[in-house]
Amino acid sequence: MQASFSPTVRGAARSQVHCARNPAFWWLVAAALGALLAVIYVPSLGDPFRFSPPNSAQLAVAVAAAIGALAGHKLLGPAVARMIRHVLTASGEARN
Repeated sequence: MQASFSPTVRGAARSQVHCARNPAFWWLVAAALGALLAVIYVPSLGDPFRFSPPNSAQLAVAVAAAIGALAGHKLLGPAVARMIRHVLTASGEARN
């Protein structure tokens, strides 16, 4: 039996809509983010992990890296999707 993989826009949109409508997912995201912020910014919680609040230079590097990653994903995402589609079509695995 041959397995096929064909990335589709419809499938990607369906998975994003599913996450948007899942309240348990967003509760877990909020809890994880809250716990991370508490461990970083509350000294008594961060001591076992040896965390300290980031200084302004570290925060600027983190924000720049996040913006760069998002921009790269937006710019390179369509090109990578086309390349994957081309490779799958050439190998005969893509079926729509």
